[in-house]
Amino acid sequence: MIFNLLKRGSLPKLSYPITRDYPGRYFHLIVYTVAIFAVILLGAVAFATQGYEPKSVLSSTFNQTEFHWYNHFVSPQKSGELCDPHVFSIGEMFQTTQAIFPWIIDWTQLTPSNVDGAAVQGGVSYADSPLGIDSCDVSRMKVTVDLTSWTATISASVRCDDAFPVSASTSWTASTIPDRATWNSERYCAPIDPSDPESSNFLYASTILQPAGLDLLMALRHNMDPVETGNVITIAAKIDDVEGKLDCSPKPLHPILSTLGFSNFTFTNNTVAVDTFNALFYNATSNYMQAMLAAVRLDFGNMCPNFLSDLSHIEQTFIETPTLTPETYLRYFRSTESLS
Repeated sequence: MIFNLLKRGSLPKLSYPITRDYPGRYFHLIVYTVAIFAVILLGAVAFATQGYEPKSVLSSTFNQTEFHWYNHFVSPQKSGELCDPHVFSIGEMFQTTQAIFPWIIDWTQLTPSNVDGAAVQGGVSYADSPLGIDSCDVSRMKVTVDLTSWTATISASVRCDDAFPVSASTSWTASTIPDRATWNSERYCAPIDPSDPESSNFLYASTILQPAGLDLLMALRHNMDPVETGNVITIAAKIDDVEGKLDCSPKPLHPILSTLGFSNFTFTNNTVAVDTFNALFYNATSNYMQAMLAAVRLDFGNMCPNFLSDLSHIEQTFIETPTLTPETYLRYFRSTESLS
């Protein structure tokens, strides 16, 4: 019966056209084209913002880890070869381009030639002047050996004249306990790339400083009585101050055993020369200080002969001990070179 009614048209139609074709001839083509490009654009934006896996990058160079997706198309701005002008204050840290040690400014040297507004305020201005070529060198060093923590810490002070009239200091700790050694500290946790000159310089310096410090610990541990000598020993050595001229003549260290600390927290001050105190102790101390002297000069770009840049100076620098010989240092150094 329903079919008969439909045939006669007595029931209203449930669907009927309510639209008409748009008069534009290319309207449909334009709509589909724009829609396709919009989908592609939105997909690219979504991938650029979310479609990647984060990757951690460690570097001692500021802003080197900053990278964006658009850097594939537009290269990021690179820093110049020279440092930006800066006013350094007392207590501020800086690094040279060799990036071996972090340095802390201890004091600024005021002379009529460099007294300016920055210096009067306790700082010194610096603007792209090379360091170390003829004005920076080590002025004093100190070694503190602590048998209770099994560490040998060496600190060095550098004096600069002319372009950067300051005195700065740094330190290095050698230890058989990884968490106490500078080599394993957070400051040096960035992966070392032997092809990178900055990483290579630190790697070469560490290869010499670590065994030299451990050799000093062994000399104390096996050849001296801790009950008689104490648990904490401080050795100081003053080197001729820099006078603004390059002086590559051999610098005698003359280390002085200045402090003995005992387990009952008492200390005694002495002025006993280390070579008269114990010959083996003197040799190990001299080697540790010579290693630090070479590393600091390399860090500041000092032009004096350096075994870190010329292996022929190793035999002239180090004194043989029962555990280490100049040939041993040379073997350590060459094993490091093989990594590059």
